[in-house]
Amino acid sequence: MSIEPTESLMNGLAERVSELNVDPPAMALAWELARLQSGDPHANELFLLALLLIIAQQQGSTRLPLADSGAIAETLRVLLPNDDAPLDAEEVARTIVKRVHEGAWPLVVGRDGDFKPLLFLDGHLYSQRMHALELSFTNILNRWLETGSPQESDRIDQAIGELERAPIVAGETPMTLTAEQTKAVAVAARGPLAIISGGPGTGKTTIVLSILRVLSRLGIEPTEVALAAPTGKAANRLESSILGGIKGLVKVQGASASDADVKLLGMTGASTLHRLLGYSPRTGRYLHHEQNQLRESVIIVDEASMVDLAMMERLAKAIRRNACLLLLGDADQLPSVAAGAALRDLTSASGSIAKHVVRLRESHRMKREDPAGREILGAAQQINRGEFAYPFTVLDESSPIPPHVAGPRDGEWRLAGFNFLETPSGDEQSTLNTFLERWHERFHLDPQLTKGRDEAFPLAEGSLTPEDSATLRQLFTHLGTFRLLCLTRVFPTGTATINEFFHQRWSPPEQRTRRVTFHPGEPIMMLENDYEHGVFNGDVGVVIRTREHGATRLMVAFDKLAEVAIYPIDAFADRIDLAFAVTIHKSQGSEFDHVGIVLPLTDLPLLSREMLYTGITRSRTSATVIGGREVFHQGIARRIVRSTGIAERLSNDAAAS
Repeated sequence: MSIEPTESLMNGLAERVSELNVDPPAMALAWELARLQSGDPHANELFLLALLLIIAQQQGSTRLPLADSGAIAETLRVLLPNDDAPLDAEEVARTIVKRVHEGAWPLVVGRDGDFKPLLFLDGHLYSQRMHALELSFTNILNRWLETGSPQESDRIDQAIGELERAPIVAGETPMTLTAEQTKAVAVAARGPLAIISGGPGTGKTTIVLSILRVLSRLGIEPTEVALAAPTGKAANRLESSILGGIKGLVKVQGASASDADVKLLGMTGASTLHRLLGYSPRTGRYLHHEQNQLRESVIIVDEASMVDLAMMERLAKAIRRNACLLLLGDADQLPSVAAGAALRDLTSASGSIAKHVVRLRESHRMKREDPAGREILGAAQQINRGEFAYPFTVLDESSPIPPHVAGPRDGEWRLAGFNFLETPSGDEQSTLNTFLERWHERFHLDPQLTKGRDEAFPLAEGSLTPEDSATLRQLFTHLGTFRLLCLTRVFPTGTATINEFFHQRWSPPEQRTRRVTFHPGEPIMMLENDYEHGVFNGDVGVVIRTREHGATRLMVAFDKLAEVAIYPIDAFADRIDLAFAVTIHKSQGSEFDHVGIVLPLTDLPLLSREMLYTGITRSRTSATVIGGREVFHQGIARRIVRSTGIAERLSNDAAAS
C-alpha cells in the first residue's frame, strides 16, 4: 500500500501530533530520517514509522514494539485523518511492519551490530541513542553485580543489632524496624546495589536513617555519603527529613548517644542529581562522568521513579565500581516524564539483580489509630489494582472503610480520609466552580496566607527582620498543608484555568478589570532550575510586598530550610507561574495534609491509574477527587504502558551467565 503525502494528510497529522502532547519538531525529524533513504518509493511509510517511534519515546517508551502490527495500528488510528478518503490504519500498520521485517530501508533501519539511526532488534524498533543507553546501563549494573558485597555480613548483622537496642524514637514511640525494613537495611548495607520500593507510609525515611546509622558503624564517614533526588523540591524534603531525623535522634539519646550516631551530625545536605553530577547550564556538560567519577562511596537517591533512563545511565557511569548505589521510590507511581521506567524495570527484573530488590508492603498508615490514613491508603491500593467499588477496602483488613461519596455542594464534605465528589452530567463546570469557591474559602483565606497579601514587609539593607522571617515560615507551613492537583496545564480543568480562577478572587476589587500577573500573597512555582539563585524546578515560593527607603516592590520568598530567601520578582521573569493548583507530575516528591484532585471534564489519554494513585498518595489526611464517575472509571482502567528493555536485558543476561 502506498501513502501519498497530501496536504490534507500532513495537516491532519500535524493536528493530531499536537493533540498527543508531542513536540511539534517530531514531524520534521521524522521527515529528515525518511529522506536518508533517498529515492525509495516507500519513503512515506518510513516517515510514519519514524514518527511512531518518536511519539513512543516522547510518551515514555524507549522502543516501538513491531513483533506484530497491533501496537502501532492503535496509534495510527489516532494519527491518520478520517477525511473523505480515510486510510485503513490496520492495513498501513501491516505494510510498515512487513517492510521492516523485510529490511526495506537498509540506510536507516539496521540490525544488531549496525550503526544506523534506527535499529530493529528482537521485534522492537530503537533509536540508536536509546539502544546505546539501555545497553550501557545494563552493562554497568552487571559489572556491579559481579563485584560482590564490599561489607561482611557478620559486621552488618552486628550493626543492625545495635540499632534494635537503640531504635529511632518518634515522639515517645520507639520506631523498631519491621522484618521487611530490616531486610532493606541489610541489602543496602551489603551493596553494591539496592533498590527499595514502597508506597506511602512504608517507612522509607526510617530505612534511610537506619542505613546511615549502620554505615557509620561500619566505618563509613558521613562525608563519603551523598544524598540526592531528581528535583530541588524532593532534595529539600529528603534533606529536611534525614538531617532533622539525625538531630532528633542524637537529642533524644542525649549523653548515651553512640559515637557512630553523633558522627552523622556531620552529614551534608541533599542535592539534585544535576548538581551532584556537576551540571553546567552554560556548557550543558557534567563535571562527573566515567572519566571523572564521584568521590563518594555511597550514593542514596530518593524518588527514583522520577529518574529517566538517560539520567540513570549518566549517574551509573559516574559512580565508582567499588561504591554503592541505593535507589528508593515507589514503583507504582508515575514514571519519569522522559523516556524510561528505570525503577519499575529494576524492581521487576529476574535473575541476580532480584536479591538486591526489596518491595515494602507493610504501611504504618494501616494502623487503627489513623483511620484517615488507612482510608486514603485503601483507596490508593484499590485504584492501583484497577478496581472501583464502594466501599474501598484495605488489603489486610476484613472490615470495609466507607469513604464519603457526595456532591461538591453537599454541606458534609469532609477533610478526612478519601472523598469522591461526583459532578452531575451537564452541570460539571458550575459544580466544579462551587467546589473551587469552597476550597478558596477553606484554605486560601486562612489568616496565615492573607497576611502575605495584606502586609508590606520592611527590609533592612535588603533583608527581612527575624520576626518577618518567622511570619513567612508560618505562611509556608500553612501553604505546605494543602494543594489542588490537576491532570494538565490546559483545558477548563487545567492549572492555567484554575489558577486564573483563584487569581481573580485574590485580586483587590479595583484591580480585577486589568491584568496583573502576580499579587502579594500568591503562591508561585519555579518552572526551571536557577542555579544562580539556588532555586529549582518545582520549588514553591510566595509573592510578597516589601518596603525599603519609602518604596515598595514585589519580591518572591522561598523557604530554604536554613533561611527564608527573597529575590526581586523580575529575576525570574517568565520562569514562574501561579501555584494555587499544580499538575500531579509537579507534585511528585511532596506530601500534604489535604489534597484535591480535579478530573478532566472528559476522558483524556493522560488520565491513568498511576496518575490517580500518585495524586491520592500525596495526601496524609484527606484526598478529595472531584469529577464524573465515568471519567474516574476510565482513568482507573487505563494503565501506563511503556515498552522498555531494561528488565528483559537483565533477566536474559542472568539466564545466559
